[in-house]
Amino acid sequence: MGFNDSLGVMDLRFIALGSGEVLPWELHSSLTLLHQLKLFGFPIPSGLIVLDVYAETGSFPATARQTLETQLQERGFKDRVALSCFHSKEGELKVIRQPSQKISTALDELESTCQTAAILILDFPQATIYGTAFSEKGYQDDLLEFSFADVGTAASAQLLPIEKLNIGETNVLSDFRGRVQDLLRSVRKVLGEDNWKISWADDGAEVFLTAIERILNPLVRSETFADIPALQILPTPVNPLTGSLAASCSAKLFQYLKNWNPDLAPQRQFIKFESPRVLFNFSLLSDFIRGFGLSDKTLHDLSVNVSMPTHSTNGLRFWKNLPRFLRLCHDANLGLTITKKVNQKLQNFDTTAEKTFSELFLEWQTIYVSSSHSLFRLLERNFLILNFFRFLGLSRALQSPRNNWGARLLNVFFFPIVKQRIHTERLQTQLTRTTWKALQKIQSCLHVKSLGLYSKGIFQSPEQLWFLNVNEVIQIDKGWRPDADFWRERFLEINENSHCSTIQSE
Repeated sequence: MGFNDSLGVMDLRFIALGSGEVLPWELHSSLTLLHQLKLFGFPIPSGLIVLDVYAETGSFPATARQTLETQLQERGFKDRVALSCFHSKEGELKVIRQPSQKISTALDELESTCQTAAILILDFPQATIYGTAFSEKGYQDDLLEFSFADVGTAASAQLLPIEKLNIGETNVLSDFRGRVQDLLRSVRKVLGEDNWKISWADDGAEVFLTAIERILNPLVRSETFADIPALQILPTPVNPLTGSLAASCSAKLFQYLKNWNPDLAPQRQFIKFESPRVLFNFSLLSDFIRGFGLSDKTLHDLSVNVSMPTHSTNGLRFWKNLPRFLRLCHDANLGLTITKKVNQKLQNFDTTAEKTFSELFLEWQTIYVSSSHSLFRLLERNFLILNFFRFLGLSRALQSPRNNWGARLLNVFFFPIVKQRIHTERLQTQLTRTTWKALQKIQSCLHVKSLGLYSKGIFQSPEQLWFLNVNEVIQIDKGWRPDADFWRERFLEINENSHCSTIQSE
């Protein structure tokens, strides 16, 4: 069925969504995916794909509208539909985001805004909630954005994380969020573990998939960074130079986590410097633990000021990852031997101010990374011990003062395990002290070099070196000279961030 008029519009072609008929290859990938998933039995409303409606003149003639209305009536579409326009030439997708529209309103929208090669009209369900959802590799949570239909489209959508379900796992949420969880898991099962964005509508009993596309650029997620004292090597306050040195080690420190959990997203930042502290990515550590199916409650004990929700143990995920977890336990037990070797090397470490800034920075970073890796292993070992007592319901007694009666009973009944925990904590303290002494030797050399820059008139004070970051110091070696305006802006920035006018270099 088609038409041809003086405006030069091509004949209309109608294809039922999920009919099995092959679509032209140049159509938008979202439309092609919906067509395939409807064929696989996914919960997608009835839809009509209309091809070749583009007019050379850029207008949408009345004849085409009449043809569409007739087709919708003959196919039993209801009073309300959702409309999507696909631009095959530009590779763009325009979605009319209203949860539902009257057919006449949707076609008015098509006439006024859509000059396109293909459109999709969905018989939209009477949804009470609608929205979008995002699923990305390397995260233990999917993102859910939703609005309620009865508040109108002007209301801002709510954004919240929902736990990602793997194959074989059941949903943990009983309302529409659980249905979206199941839908995202089904998408990953059929189309593969990729980065997906879907649009959906929920009528209170069933969720419907209304649009789908691959996420080509990773989302900028809001991640929680926190001060975790058990991972800190640098005493506070941390000056900008050493803070930027620590932040530059983020990728190498993250690689340790990724070796044990390859599914973690590679673009995630592990540590960052926010004057006057170095902060750790609490969300990333939580995902690392949850990737093994373990609860992250013990992690919350390490940083009590974090407001993130805790997650319980996932038994099915734990048993699936048990071999990898046992290898991690073995690596954690090697932490004692590795830490002793690192301590011995750091005690014999020495350097000289005759080295360049780049060489001293490389030494600083090497020490920080190797010590942090040892500290990670000790923390994992302590984490396993704490989880053992948490499993027995004795975690409160373990955290009590050692002269408490509960702690005394633990020392009697679990003496070997408690002794190992005390030994691990002593090694953590010893490693932190030894590392800081080694780093102080490098910072003493940096201070000597800053005196040389001061004598040359590059610095107004030797302490100004500590207000720069790594890249700026290296630029000084190449001839850059910070002026008075630069120092004024830098001190203002530091004072605003840390409310501290002086930073001790030694």
